[in-house]
Amino acid sequence: MPRRRRERERERRASEDVEFERGLAREITRLFPGCPSERAELIARHTAERNSGRVGRTAAARTLDPYAITLAVIAAIRHDDTDYDTLLMNGIDRADARDRVRATVDDILTTWRTPSA
Repeated sequence: MPRRRRERERERRASEDVEFERGLAREITRLFPGCPSERAELIARHTAERNSGRVGRTAAARTLDPYAITLAVIAAIRHDDTDYDTLLMNGIDRADARDRVRATVDDILTTWRTPSA
C-alpha cells in the first residue's frame, strides 16, 4: 500500500510540475511578448526544476509573481546570452561580472518587452 501511495504522489507532483511550467511559460510570454516561445518554454522548464533552489521554485514564483519571473528571465539571459559564466570561471567577482554583462542583459530585456512583429 505505501508503495502505491508514493507512486500516486510522484505522478501528482509530476503533473503539477508540468502545469506549473506551462503557466510559467505563458506568463513569461505575457511579460516579455518579444521572447521567442521556445525560449520561454526553456526558461520555464529550467526555472521550475524541482529542488533546484532557483527563483522559480520560490513561493512568489509559484504564484507567478511578475518580479520573481523577471528575475528568472534575467538569470537565464545572463547565463545563456552573455559571457557571465566565463567571467566567473576566470575569477571575476560575481558583482563585477554582473556589471560587465548588464548592458547586454538590458538590451535583450528591452527587445523581449516589445511584441515581435
